Amino acid sequence: IKLDRLVLTATARADRADSTTTNLPTAFGPASAAQQHDNATTGRIGASYLFDNGVAPYAAYATSFQPTPGTTFAGTPFRPTTGTSKEIGIKYQPVGTNALFTLAFFDITQQNVLTTDTANPFFSIQTGEIRLKGLEFEGRFSLTDRFDLIAGYSHIDPRITKDTTPVVGNVVSEVPLETASLWGLYKERTGVFAGWGIGA
Repeated sequence: IKLDRLVLTATARADRADSTTTNLPTAFGPASAAQQHDNATTGRIGASYLFDNGVAPYAAYATSFQPTPGTTFAGTPFRPTTGTSKEIGIKYQPVGTNALFTLAFFDITQQNVLTTDTANPFFSIQTGEIRLKGLEFEGRFSLTDRFDLIAGYSHIDPRITKDTTPVVGNVVSEVPLETASLWGLYKERTGVFAGWGIGA
């Protein structure tokens, strides 16, 4: 919805996830099956304001839902992982160009994250929570009418905020603290190869 210079965005999503986890017979017990039926409604709201000079500050809030396959040591199915995301930033499109620059600050929290079951180390339980805070920059611009460039950088501070083990405050494993990317695309506009491109 656009009201003069103010742009409002709202989305809603309804999910239903049904799953069955089958445990084969082992020396510890017979075969078993656990069924899980999950429903959730998630959404996103956002707002941005468009200035004449190409600057557009914005803010957004979103919720998420993701089924988590598997069971605990006792055979109880895992609950879905849920989360919330808060983001503020600014977009800038210089007047008279097709370039776009975005700087964003984000804060993401996820609940029901799997953590190690201290009583049964080969299994997991769901008492974990993680929080990721950081910033991200992206620039998209055309150096010529045939060559486009996309550059990005992000810095993330991922922390464990709840857990069954004494690791609260530690950095989340397998989450990069810093990432950078550079993408170039050359696209032919005329001649026999018009419409073809190559990127790296």
